[in-house]
Amino acid sequence: MLRSAAAAAARSPAAAALRRFLHGGGREDTESVAYRMSMLRAPPVVRREGLLRNSCSFIGRLVAPVRPFDGSSGELCRAYTSLYVSSSFSSSDFRMLLQFKGKLANVSLMHLKQNDLVYVSGILKSYHKVDASGEQYVFYKILVTELNYVLDQNQRPENDKSSSDKASDEILTEKRYIDRLRLWQVFFASPYEWWDNRHSKPYVRCPDFKHKDTREKLWLCPDDPPWVRRQLELLDQEMAQNGHRDEEIRWAVPLSCSIRLHRTRVPRTFSMQQMALSAFATNPSSYGNTLSGLCARQSQRCHQRRIGSQIRAQAQGQLQYRKLGDSDLLISEVTLGTMTFGEQNTEKEAQDILSYSFDQGVNILDTAEIYPVPTKKETQGRTDIYIGSWMQSKPRDKIILATKVAGYSERTTYLRDNAKGVRVDAANIKESVEKSLSRLSTDYIDLLQIHWPDRYVALFGEFSYNPTKWRPSVPFEDQLRAFQELIDEGKVMSFYGHVCFFV
Repeated sequence: MLRSAAAAAARSPAAAALRRFLHGGGREDTESVAYRMSMLRAPPVVRREGLLRNSCSFIGRLVAPVRPFDGSSGELCRAYTSLYVSSSFSSSDFRMLLQFKGKLANVSLMHLKQNDLVYVSGILKSYHKVDASGEQYVFYKILVTELNYVLDQNQRPENDKSSSDKASDEILTEKRYIDRLRLWQVFFASPYEWWDNRHSKPYVRCPDFKHKDTREKLWLCPDDPPWVRRQLELLDQEMAQNGHRDEEIRWAVPLSCSIRLHRTRVPRTFSMQQMALSAFATNPSSYGNTLSGLCARQSQRCHQRRIGSQIRAQAQGQLQYRKLGDSDLLISEVTLGTMTFGEQNTEKEAQDILSYSFDQGVNILDTAEIYPVPTKKETQGRTDIYIGSWMQSKPRDKIILATKVAGYSERTTYLRDNAKGVRVDAANIKESVEKSLSRLSTDYIDLLQIHWPDRYVALFGEFSYNPTKWRPSVPFEDQLRAFQELIDEGKVMSFYGHVCFFV
């Protein structure tokens, strides 16, 4: 039994340890011992009512058989035993008296045995005894109101699983393996849609690859088939051959390297993306968005100036401009993507990135009504607001503004007023343009695009086309008619088709 001098009970290490043990499982910032077990969870809200302050819960082992109190007879009786409790957070061990009454006493007398591991809950009390020398001791007891067995994981045999459990585990393991292989195939089909975290993980369990939109995760595992690592080697070599001199450079920079190459050709000159990646290789501790790291990290200002001067020297006279299709737009070979503005990047960082890119000759900005990503109602449109604020101090005719209308979606209903879903029809297109113009603080959009189609296509992590998901779609002619009306009104200068996925 737990004993301590009554006169020094408040100062006794054992009493202090017991108080910590009762209220925090041995630590002040944790829940009680019972809730530290894997089979139990602490309730989200505990209301202090009645005798709750005296309530306690323990998991421990019975160190003596259950015995009836002298004079107890009949169906309703009282019984007692001793409970040994060991703390996993300290070396303090406790013994306390358990008292059972009524039916609970009958049940304990019939079923409980010495060395049983049990969970008990009840009212904590204390009492005093005086020994032969006159010294007074305090003892603790629990008036048990709840009792249950606890499975002793330490004594469970390894082969305790039934054959059906083993078979189901094997099936589950095989299914997870197949799902991972399919996800690898999705990854290699569009590797630029994934973050590459292989060379700088912020935490131990950080995935090697993470999808930018769906947040699906991939880890390199020893049981991966050989073709996975071989394809990764080929992919890294391909990126190195495209101008990245160091094969260890991460070709898919986290937080989205906002500068991206034109999709139709590989530049023969030293592009802005290569400049950004070179800076990242020199300073891998900077932000995932390298330009943000160059512009916003105050603690490395001297290093930034050195890297910035090298980039400006290399980029002198290198940036070229191209005519966009049949339009009159003359755009730089490098487009500044902005999907991280408002989520990963603050407004100050966004302003710095925009100004830096504009000073280097980048004249086209790419945004969308769903930005920033990941798309959330709380942050939707913040990217446009940052760009609109920045453009107030710049000549509007020197900036080519490209934005996108969201495709079919039943999830992003907050994009439209009083809509059950988002479609690419005339009403949705015009509402999208009006709201984009308002957020961007401008009266026209240079290039308007459809982000993804209205018809069903395999998107956002889907591996292949599923014919059962086919649905009627808005005719493409109706969409073109709506775009032409916006062009005639002067709100849109040019229109381009679906930018992210197959038409």
